Amino acid sequence: GRSCLATPPTPSPRRWSPRSGCPASSLPGAHSALLQRLPLRALLDGVVSFLAYATGRTPLSQLKRVLRLLTSRVRPTLQSFRRPALGLVSPPLPTTVIDTGYTLSSGASVWVVRDGDSPAAAAVRVVHVHGGGMASADAWAFRGYCSLLSRALGGAEVWCPNYRLLPEHTVRDAVDDVLETLARVRARRPARPVVCTADSGGAIALLCAFQRGHPAARAVARCVLLSPMVNVHFAAPARPVADHCCPPDVLAWCCALCRQRSGGEPNPFDGDLSTLPRHTCVMVASEEYLYDDIVEFVRRARRAGARARLRVHPDAFHAWPVLGCLRSVRECREGIDEIGAYLAPA
Repeated sequence: GRSCLATPPTPSPRRWSPRSGCPASSLPGAHSALLQRLPLRALLDGVVSFLAYATGRTPLSQLKRVLRLLTSRVRPTLQSFRRPALGLVSPPLPTTVIDTGYTLSSGASVWVVRDGDSPAAAAVRVVHVHGGGMASADAWAFRGYCSLLSRALGGAEVWCPNYRLLPEHTVRDAVDDVLETLARVRARRPARPVVCTADSGGAIALLCAFQRGHPAARAVARCVLLSPMVNVHFAAPARPVADHCCPPDVLAWCCALCRQRSGGEPNPFDGDLSTLPRHTCVMVASEEYLYDDIVEFVRRARRAGARARLRVHPDAFHAWPVLGCLRSVRECREGIDEIGAYLAPA
């Protein structure tokens, strides 16, 4: 039969604009247009700044306070988990150009995000595998993060596949989509290195792609894993943890989905970690529930011969650079800069 990595003819890219809407999977309901027009990022920035001023505490601590209130309403169900909160508060930069017309052989789309109109000047090409526990989110939700990452890398193209989600599909389906995206990006400008980022659940798909040993995955020069889910047998640590973004019951629910709908893909935690790119950086917040698994994952990778670098950020929260659009929270903006500095060619 037809290979899942076959590259079909690429249609002419469609340009995205704030008025063109977003995928139906991101923003269902009759109030989509209204929600997209509300200045929710500015509202969140204002709330955080006001709380910081009123309490005399840092904006980061007040952002975690707000996140705790918001995530307390998230339940381990698809209806609750697929709410488009991130995409509403993390818009792209005003100078961002987004092409939405690229389609994989599976029918999944890929968004190509860049800051400005001169991607030819950038030294690298980027693939971002978005988070969401492999059961939610898409490129629309992460367009703000991709926009900031593109600016940090001098206007590089950031390819973000809308890989197939659980439970409708399997982990193997998502890995096929990630590999095909890597192959497409590698073929686009072969002389320039391909680098990758993945956050949260997206790391499962990317790590499985590395472990398959496909040429497109082996060609990745650098990789940043941001608060990655690395062990589908997650168990909440016994020690007290103050994670302000990702509740443990939701994490356990996502990992159970990955186990039940693996499609035959192994648990990345127990796989061949020597397949990681030569330059791999793992970023984690000291207070998140995934911390213990991530630290053990880096130990295993180093024992397997991988040159994995661990960056522990005190007082941060799960996947904090994803909210780098917030002007009031310095740590989120610095997280984007750190990722960009690591992925840039030496």
